[in-house]
Amino acid sequence: MGSIISAHCDCGYIVEMPLGGGMRSFNECSNFPFFCEECRSPFIENLFVERYSCPECKGTKVFPYGDKKSCLKRGKIIFCESVKNRKFVLTDGKYLCPDCGNSTLTFKDAGCWD
Repeated sequence: MGSIISAHCDCGYIVEMPLGGGMRSFNECSNFPFFCEECRSPFIENLFVERYSCPECKGTKVFPYGDKKSCLKRGKIIFCESVKNRKFVLTDGKYLCPDCGNSTLTFKDAGCWD
């Protein structure tokens, strides 16, 4: 079962995103939020794909939220996924906001999906 995570920033940026995988697809699809350094767009990517790229600009200078580039202050873990011998973690800490550029974006658990 996947998780629904909401992202909120002091600037007013709010988005909900389905993360992880469903009961039928968890072995081949696991969604996680990424950030593109080239066009500053957030997006959801399947962790099972070979190469990650931005759907907006097709750029490859992307990194997952939770990476040291996006996380100013870690907090309590709200979502964790292990794919391809790599652990992807989101906390309720402070992250880079795609809208205002400040490290004031926070993630919160908003439910489950299947």
